Amino acid sequence: MTYRVRTTQRAEADAEAMYLWIAEHEAQPVNALRWLDGLQDAIASLREHPLRCPRAPETAHFDAEVRQLLFHSHRVLFVVEGEDVVVLHIRHASRLPANDEDLAGAED
Repeated sequence: MTYRVRTTQRAEADAEAMYLWIAEHEAQPVNALRWLDGLQDAIASLREHPLRCPRAPETAHFDAEVRQLLFHSHRVLFVVEGEDVVVLHIRHASRLPANDEDLAGAED
């Protein structure tokens, strides 16, 4: 089965902010573009077998089963809704788990 993958505005804003941070702080700004391309490929991989990814700690604070895809030092938080994979939020793995406020409005 192939799933449809969509990202929320929140997740897109997260990715853009991380891209801009990497571009500003890396010695070689081209690394930011490589990171973003890799992130997009990782998210696209969720079309196939998204349930391979483990449940995220955020599941305890959200109405749905939140799963996580690890990408380098970041976690891609998503839910599976029928035939859809919805990417809710992207956060650095060193941060504490997302809370209700972090995920509020993520399903737009």
